[in-house]
Amino acid sequence: MLRYDIASSLVMGKPLNYSLVLVQNAEINKRASRLNVYMLAKAPEIKEQSISAELKKEELVGALVRLCKLIDSFTENPALKNAATVDAKAIDKSREEKARADKDLLMMIKLSENIHKTSEGLKEH
Repeated sequence: MLRYDIASSLVMGKPLNYSLVLVQNAEINKRASRLNVYMLAKAPEIKEQSISAELKKEELVGALVRLCKLIDSFTENPALKNAATVDAKAIDKSREEKARADKDLLMMIKLSENIHKTSEGLKEH
């Protein structure tokens, strides 16, 4: 639902409401962090599209789009949908899918933290 709200606002080209972005990202971060407690996500060094610690105002929309894509990738990951499936042929594929889910989750947490910090600073102006 949060991803849909963010994506809808971005698609409609509405100006960003930094207070709303702050609240939405705090919720996304809270949920992703809670999931990480249960999943114990591990990912090798996150090299792909490294996440900068500080975002500029003009980078915020792109970061929100990227966050939406990460949420989609994570929620649509077959490793999460087929967690109970035990198929010897699919074990290697399942490991790759789990690694991708872990990476997506960790990137979601980091990106939502960065978006939160940026939104907090912009809200104050």
